[in-house]
Amino acid sequence: MKSNDERAREILNSVEIPEEVSPGNMKKMLDEKAPVKKRGGISIVGRITAAAAACAVIVGGTAGAMKFAERSDNTKNKKQSIIEDGNGESSSEVSQTIEQVKAPYMSGAESYEQVYKLLEKVNKSVYNERGIYGAFATGAEKQEMAEDEVVSEKSVLTDENYGAADGGMGGGEPEEPDFTPVPDEDLPESEEVPGTETPNETEGSEKDHSETYDQEEGVLEADIAKTDGERIYYVYNAYDDEGMKPKMNIAAVDNGVFTETYQLDINYAEVPEEDGWITDIQVNDMYLYNDLIAVIGTTYSYRNEYTLYGDNYKGESFFEDENTCFVSFYTKSNEPQHIGTYNQDGGYSDVRIAPDGYMYLMTNYYTPSLEEIGGAECIDEYIPKCGVGERECIQPSDILLPGDTLDKLSDLGYTVIGSIDLTSSGEFLPCDTKALAGYSGTLYSSADNLYTAVGWENTDITRISVGGGQIVPEASGTIEGYVKDQFSMSEYDGYFRVASTVDKWTDNGNFITSMLDIDVEAEHISDNRVYVLDMDMNIVGSVGGFGENETIKSVSFSGNMGYVVTYEQTDPLFAIDLSDPAEPFITDEFKILGYSTYMQKWDDGLLLGFGADADENGVETGVKLVMFDNSDPYDLKEAGFFPINANVNDENEYIYSAAMNERKGLLIAPEKNFIGVPIVKDNWGGGDYRSESKYMFFSYENGEFTLRGEISRESGFDKFGSYVFDRAVYIGDYVYTLSGECFVSADIETLTRTDEAYFN
Repeated sequence: MKSNDERAREILNSVEIPEEVSPGNMKKMLDEKAPVKKRGGISIVGRITAAAAACAVIVGGTAGAMKFAERSDNTKNKKQSIIEDGNGESSSEVSQTIEQVKAPYMSGAESYEQVYKLLEKVNKSVYNERGIYGAFATGAEKQEMAEDEVVSEKSVLTDENYGAADGGMGGGEPEEPDFTPVPDEDLPESEEVPGTETPNETEGSEKDHSETYDQEEGVLEADIAKTDGERIYYVYNAYDDEGMKPKMNIAAVDNGVFTETYQLDINYAEVPEEDGWITDIQVNDMYLYNDLIAVIGTTYSYRNEYTLYGDNYKGESFFEDENTCFVSFYTKSNEPQHIGTYNQDGGYSDVRIAPDGYMYLMTNYYTPSLEEIGGAECIDEYIPKCGVGERECIQPSDILLPGDTLDKLSDLGYTVIGSIDLTSSGEFLPCDTKALAGYSGTLYSSADNLYTAVGWENTDITRISVGGGQIVPEASGTIEGYVKDQFSMSEYDGYFRVASTVDKWTDNGNFITSMLDIDVEAEHISDNRVYVLDMDMNIVGSVGGFGENETIKSVSFSGNMGYVVTYEQTDPLFAIDLSDPAEPFITDEFKILGYSTYMQKWDDGLLLGFGADADENGVETGVKLVMFDNSDPYDLKEAGFFPINANVNDENEYIYSAAMNERKGLLIAPEKNFIGVPIVKDNWGGGDYRSESKYMFFSYENGEFTLRGEISRESGFDKFGSYVFDRAVYIGDYVYTLSGECFVSADIETLTRTDEAYFN
């Protein structure tokens, strides 16, 4: 019988091994780091030989798989040398790192008790009986966690029983909600408006005007400012000693003149009536749609020992809160009348209106701790509620379960998705609701689907079809890395494209160093990927390995091309050809200082970027506009640059823009050759605080940005907050800069002020 050493030699002789991992060199390396000793009767030399043999098998077995895919014939001759430094990995390299798991959110719960068991499981996986993290639990506690059953086999819906349960997904007629919308004849006489065949956000306006930029054509996004070409509507949160006071400022306009103004208090949200509760109401977004104004906000209600017991407060740590999102509907007029309010548990996350006229509202709801829930029968305490008037708990079959992703959960929060029918003029009707248990992540919406992305090292993506107000999970898949935002995702021509950043620590160790107890210093590594998935959420192609040790700052998909900005010290823009979904590849890389937080098509062959300006050391100095020439995706160029920086001679001056975090603050109007950027300039010099809020307006022509003018106002601490200009819209030949305190109009050509309107 051959010895282990003889077998190892045969393996080593049959496989070609790189010189650096040959047994001789490995022995020399390990002899320098490890003392000669024996373990369990096996010599160190024997371990070295075995390790080298295993390493040889790994190297030989993966050599064929780890190679770059050839580009298709129609592209490989366009530019042979794309990126000489080796950025970009093939589809086979990237997709092989993903291990497919049981699809999440494809089945509903059988009962509330099943959801409660999931809550118990999550609680035990995070905390043990002594209230410390489960990672430090005793062996017995870990065994108990492992044995606790969460999801029974019966809960997985099959083709035969899909939708068969009462209220199940996709089965039977939807139950009519207990709500009768206000018909047109019941509205105030002055508010009656005829219905329209094709509802849209701003129909009926005779003057051209700006609209909120929608990522996907026909999928309407909300904002805090809207115009229909005749009036401007702007919602904001005012503050006083009693808390937040959300308001809507309304101004009728005519050629740069404010002809009428009105301010509306937003106070139709549902708030708890029990003693001891403190409630703040915050407005988040709004729509103008089909003769309606839809105002979206959140009530934040909380109480603790002090609010309950006042002067008898003993300092206990008791605290509870309750957040509910609301959509309050009003007539669209100079003085809007309230129609009704839909409430959905959880804080506001996002909202879309699909092309067929249904609104989809997304909220994040978090359960109390297990100790604060009276048991499985107390469903009001751990199941989200929704409805008009009295809210009702979501049905078990509408609570979608997380599949094999349970080990990633740190709590049993939910993302709640509710649909509202807006297809009839002047009316709204709640339609369907689903809750994704344990989910809180990034959402993207196409015309027909919602996509949820949750995870860090690996991200689970679920496609949920939305049509006619019905919310139906269709497919799930997994990619490596995390997804930054909605613009990192795109559905196009039957495929789903998504960009991710892989960010992790590695100890650089392996089974050899582990066997020999050799400490290896941990190393942080990151790179970026773009995946292409089919509609079943299977990976069909991918490219990765670009922007190493950098993270994604912005993404823009346009047709068969994707553009990704990563950042560490410079702003690399990568162009990625996605015309062949199975073989995406990088066509070019272009680097400038700083980074873009947002990119949007300006014209054919031009891509507008906005973001942070920075010096050669990566130190941010202000903000910038940059225009990229992407007419040739194999030869990206800079086609314009404008920095907006603080005064280098004044160390007390600081410049920032709210549009760095909220791209809707930008007014981008290629049709008018007009770009508006909100800027705040702070100065703490001389022991006094001074702040200037302004919009800077630009045009772009012949490779250059030109500053057309500014609308500004100065203030100090006494006016901090609502005085800041954070939106701008145009109507006809006039631009309007907006804040909670005042609106200012100006001629769009000369930026000469024409009028001002102030609100209390």
